[in-house]
Amino acid sequence: MAQIRPDVEEGHLAQFPRERDLLVPFLNGFDITWAKRRRAYNTELSVYFLLPEKFIQEQFGLDREIMLLVSDYPDLQPRTMQAVESFLNDDPARGRVDQTVFFIVSRDPLSAKWVEEYVALNPQSRIPVVFVWDELLTGRSNAWLVRSTISAQLFSRDLFDYQLPLQNDLFFFGRDAVVAEFLNPIKQSQNRGLFGLRKTGKTSVLFKVKRVAERDNVLVLYYDCKSPALRSLTWESLLRRIGTEILDSATHRPLTLPHDAHVSDWFKAVLASLPSNVLTCLIFDEIEYISPIAKLDPHWHDQFVPFWQTLWTAQSEIRRLSFLIAGVNPTVIEMDTVAGVQNPMFGIVRPKYLTGLEEREVRSMLHHFGRRMGLRFSQSAISYILSRYGGHPLLTRMACSYENTALTTERASRPIDLDRDRFVAHESDREDEISFYCRHIVSELKLFYPDEYDVLELLPAGNIAEYMEFAEELSFTKHLRNYGLLDLLPNQRPTIKIPVLSKFVSDEQARGYDRSQRYLIPPETRDTWLAGRSRRITEELRQLERVAAVNSLPTLYGKMDFLKQNAFATRSR
Repeated sequence: MAQIRPDVEEGHLAQFPRERDLLVPFLNGFDITWAKRRRAYNTELSVYFLLPEKFIQEQFGLDREIMLLVSDYPDLQPRTMQAVESFLNDDPARGRVDQTVFFIVSRDPLSAKWVEEYVALNPQSRIPVVFVWDELLTGRSNAWLVRSTISAQLFSRDLFDYQLPLQNDLFFFGRDAVVAEFLNPIKQSQNRGLFGLRKTGKTSVLFKVKRVAERDNVLVLYYDCKSPALRSLTWESLLRRIGTEILDSATHRPLTLPHDAHVSDWFKAVLASLPSNVLTCLIFDEIEYISPIAKLDPHWHDQFVPFWQTLWTAQSEIRRLSFLIAGVNPTVIEMDTVAGVQNPMFGIVRPKYLTGLEEREVRSMLHHFGRRMGLRFSQSAISYILSRYGGHPLLTRMACSYENTALTTERASRPIDLDRDRFVAHESDREDEISFYCRHIVSELKLFYPDEYDVLELLPAGNIAEYMEFAEELSFTKHLRNYGLLDLLPNQRPTIKIPVLSKFVSDEQARGYDRSQRYLIPPETRDTWLAGRSRRITEELRQLERVAAVNSLPTLYGKMDFLKQNAFATRSR
């Protein structure tokens, strides 16, 4: 059995001796290493640190000290959870105890139900494990009481089933290099763009950049451009809103200018009024909604230019301002003109494309979440998940969530080892379940880049030659490459890098024709297709002849020259 450290016995427990009986069940797996009475948010709690023994670490994945809180109050309230947050963020807990899980003892026999509802309303909260005061007292001789309570509550929460942007660091995994890549430009008042397919974690990255930059005393304002309250504004109203929020955040005072002052002059005066050591970064997420390609609010087709002309001019004159824009579609920074006028964003924003997580990032995420849920992912399972879902954060999480739900339905005991065979066995049913997310991921690719989507459809259909014909013109595959959708390994056939997306694209395409038949080129494009195919076959056979000649090998047709290209094309017709 573990022990209570002498300084805890002689210090805290000497003042609160009745709490010692509550600690006895925890000694079946934990050392009690630290204790103190703490107060925050009008709530006073006893705080203990528990050091898990080896078998607890292996069973629950708890390899750091865990904070245990004892509440004397008749029930738990939101202020209790606020106090817990405060204690976890403060020394000595910060950097010492596990920041994702905590234990709490409550007198309320229904406290576990209350916490369950609280977590449902606050899904990005830490993971609470609730113990009832009377149950601990009556179960002091039960060596399994603590372990069964942890198992019942810790393993019941599906940490993979979360689809909203991450607003804190608790469950943010990977992307550290991407975040670091944006911080220096912000400090140097330079602009960056972040683009990628839906659900690749762009907004989570933006929130992370915001948190880190604010720690360095940068004033960061985030704007979700898809919000009706924002995209419905005129450019002047949006600019005034931004300027007012800058003043509120940095100076807490209004700025008075002549009544007839132009909004552009007012905005520049706002920036000029800030202290010289204040850097400001404006983040515009879902930039498409206030751009020349906006679908819902067409006034931005005309107002995009004066809005960004003002921001660009202000940045040029007052070099303490930067922009970070994000979205699926980078057209807003790629088009050189807008309605015949120079695009003020062209050339001032360097784009970054967010692709799938790297293997080490996928492994870290699966291990961290999995251990908290009683799931142990083998290396073969991790390799399969990475190859099947390409490191796409949402697809990876949804696949793992499916398996977690299946295990719950099977009433499988946990912790449990998951290998590649299990994922392969459920592949078809699992991917039918998550196909909805595939549609969401590629929908805007099909909307904004229909030509590239048509080229993408060629790969799962097996029309490699047609794909290669189009791939010679980079404009047909530019965004497919940038989004990390294409797997272009040397000496191998090109494929879609995320097989589950390839299957979805193929299934969607097959809805338009008999699956038992080969894909037919539409009549209106057959002449173009035939001319391109003829040229490509001719070029490739010519290349084959040249390679043979260079290596002193027999040519395919011996001494006879290959058919003339024109003759081949004519005969093909």
